[in-house]
Amino acid sequence: MHIPPILLLPIGTSLLLVGMVGNAAFARNPVDEALASAYAELKADPSLQDEQARHRKLMEMADQYSQYAEAAFQATADLQEYAAKVRATGLMFRTPLAKIKQFDKGLKRITEHPAFKGFQKYAAVKGQASTVLGLHDRLATTLKNPDLPPSARNSLMLLQTVGTGLEQLGEIPLAGPALEGYGKILSGLTDVMNDLAGKATITAKEGVFSLAEEKERLQGLDPKAQYVKTTLWYRGIPLVQEYPFGTGEERYFLQMPNGTWIGIPDYDAVASVAADYYLTKKKNPDAETLWKYYNDPEEREKLVFWAETELQFRRVEDALGDLPGVDRSTRYTQFIETEERIKRWHKGLGLPLEFDALNRLIRIEVANPGGVARALRTRVLRAYPGFTEYLATAGEDPQSLEIEALLDRFGKYRSGDNPAFGPLGPGCFLRIPGDLPEGWWQVTSPTDANNHNDGVPWASHNAGTTWQQRFDMSRDQGFVRQTSTGPWINPNDRSQRFSSTWVTVLIYAPLPQRSSEDNAKRRVDWWMKEEGARLLDEQKGTVLLNYTQGAGSQHLIKLVFVHRNCDVFIQLSSRPGANSDCTEEMILRFARTICRHLDEHYAGGKPATLPF
Repeated sequence: MHIPPILLLPIGTSLLLVGMVGNAAFARNPVDEALASAYAELKADPSLQDEQARHRKLMEMADQYSQYAEAAFQATADLQEYAAKVRATGLMFRTPLAKIKQFDKGLKRITEHPAFKGFQKYAAVKGQASTVLGLHDRLATTLKNPDLPPSARNSLMLLQTVGTGLEQLGEIPLAGPALEGYGKILSGLTDVMNDLAGKATITAKEGVFSLAEEKERLQGLDPKAQYVKTTLWYRGIPLVQEYPFGTGEERYFLQMPNGTWIGIPDYDAVASVAADYYLTKKKNPDAETLWKYYNDPEEREKLVFWAETELQFRRVEDALGDLPGVDRSTRYTQFIETEERIKRWHKGLGLPLEFDALNRLIRIEVANPGGVARALRTRVLRAYPGFTEYLATAGEDPQSLEIEALLDRFGKYRSGDNPAFGPLGPGCFLRIPGDLPEGWWQVTSPTDANNHNDGVPWASHNAGTTWQQRFDMSRDQGFVRQTSTGPWINPNDRSQRFSSTWVTVLIYAPLPQRSSEDNAKRRVDWWMKEEGARLLDEQKGTVLLNYTQGAGSQHLIKLVFVHRNCDVFIQLSSRPGANSDCTEEMILRFARTICRHLDEHYAGGKPATLPF
């Protein structure tokens, strides 16, 4: 059965790629233009009294749009994975799109945020037309296809609901670009399902058993009922559906090798096992194997992992398979590493990334290393004119900065670490991963940035006088996540429990010397009343607390001190006795590192006497 490709990006020669780097691949982006327009309008807004207020407003707007764009990116990625599995296996399911459901539910919350709506006030550039617009009619036509399998119909009904919600965003400035890739994949998916419906029909005409087949194959089922062949039946898996399947509760039965029929409570789960097995083993499972995986959650998780890996290999092959000079044995690793760099660059520079462009950018960067970084430098300077001014004030030429240095400078600019905004900034905090102890690594999750749990310092008060940093770290080895938000599991020892230490840092901006001394004394007096508190220095200005709580289930170590007139609070939290349990040595190491960064920030690196 031929299934038209819906997700393959155009693949040409290296010469074409070189042209793309300078042309269509990095054409002016509507988001960049809107941000630049917003910056200009904010400067003229009489309600914003100073540059700090304008900067804060612009960053709030950019952050809200970034949250929206990341949600759209994840939903599009989920849809692409689903579409790729449909294309590869010919199997469709009713409810495979949990992430898209989450995206649909979160759209209203994000787009109704005042900062996001600020784009409508300030942005001169309107959102470009999205291919999502007009999909309603196409989906409706597909749903009327009499040959469409019921599982495909149910899936499309869900997609139609989401697509209708997305259409409503067409009037919101900047929504169009983020939805472009989603619309293209959704449009192509309808073509695939129509094609499957025409070539693998489950209708009364072709799916119903003949009398001879009923007598031979359906012994043991209720003779008063009628049954039809499922898609899996045509793959050699004896799974039937009670007829008629258009109304009422759908009932499915699987025949085991001994002839016994077993009722299937969740057809989607069984079909998903069959699809993942086919992707992994390159053959269809027999009934006994199918039933085994269905009833064994651990084996099922392994199968899902390898099926997703296979789909990823196919994606790499589509993007880099014909690219000259790419080593076949290393291109998977090269693809993944390049993908992570491109994602990190976009996020670090406050530029949303559309999923539809990702494979193309990876291909460009592999063929022409540095091309994407050079284009992103141009984009960030265009999108954030204030960043250009920030670099000029610091006497730096953005065109000569390496991408990592540019990311560092933009992080400071984005957070308000500007002499005009006050002395405290993100450079005073722990720098991840460089400041982690040897053998430790940062534990990350896709939702970390939304909750400020990604290790990126932020000003928790508008005045910028209080900054915070939060992240999770571990020294456990061999653990992986089989899904982006699932638990950490050691495939070689599933009984081993994952452990980590949460790190929280608060730094309060310097106060006048007299106020700082008075505040330090009050703070020490207050903390010394707590359980497990003790002084670490002769000056009685540093307090260390080390204790457990929650009936011994949580180990806490806290350190409070003053350096460069900044009040600093560090807290480590972990499971007592675990491999990644926190220690006093660890918190003191972090404290000395922060002191060194404060010295760099306030005294050009000249060290001051440590408080402990």
